[in-house]
Amino acid sequence: MKGIIKTGPVTKPMITASTTQPKENYPLILTCVISRAMLITWTKRGTRFSSETKLSGDNKTLTFSKIKREDSGEYQCEAQNPYHKEVSDPYSVNVAYGPDKANIEGTLFVRPGSPITLSCSAASFPPTDYQWKVNDKVSEEKTNKYSISNSVTEDQGIYTCVVRNLVTLRNATASVYVNMTAESIIPISNSSSLGLILGLAFAIILGVVLIIIGIICCWKYVTKRMNESSENRQEPLHVYENVKKGQPKEESFYMGLQSTAEDIYTELKP
Repeated sequence: MKGIIKTGPVTKPMITASTTQPKENYPLILTCVISRAMLITWTKRGTRFSSETKLSGDNKTLTFSKIKREDSGEYQCEAQNPYHKEVSDPYSVNVAYGPDKANIEGTLFVRPGSPITLSCSAASFPPTDYQWKVNDKVSEEKTNKYSISNSVTEDQGIYTCVVRNLVTLRNATASVYVNMTAESIIPISNSSSLGLILGLAFAIILGVVLIIIGIICCWKYVTKRMNESSENRQEPLHVYENVKKGQPKEESFYMGLQSTAEDIYTELKP
């Protein structure tokens, strides 16, 4: 019959990618390979597509201009015509990213003879390679953990973790200072080390201020006591001087008495 086009069943679609290892912020194109399909739709298992995706006019290609780590997942394309439909097998997209900012956690204040345990982490895919340095000397440790079972004074210093992603070709580095001390062991994370340092600095400054205030108060007290002692020593001198100034009057009175006595005696003698 005229006007009727015979169409066979669609073939099972298959998804191909422009690269098997997509990197974050780089483009990626997924293609649905199919024949005899009149309609093609795309799905991502469990989530929606990102706003960065774009479909071609015939829906055969799904393009990510700058793919993100959140775009990782399983994708499928479905092809259909009026008589048949088929769905592709899931295609896994694993976006390589990182490493992001590295971080070291562990015991930063250690007694000699105690263990040192540090752990390095950084968000990254695929898993990264690790390298440790102690006081700029490369260590043989190649995992995310660095440990010493019986530490000595020479183990004090700067511990550095270098994280490398062999796919993105990016690195991240973190460093901490491990102190060998006779004080109590203080477990501490890298994120709170700055707070501890600031707290210690504040305590030292406060102690110095209190000592200065104490010295000033003692100095004022001693000065006051010395002034009071000086005043007490000077008072007898004033009394003595007063008496000394009055002595001529007493001597004058005494001399007057003597003169009177002699006059009386002279008069009685004949």
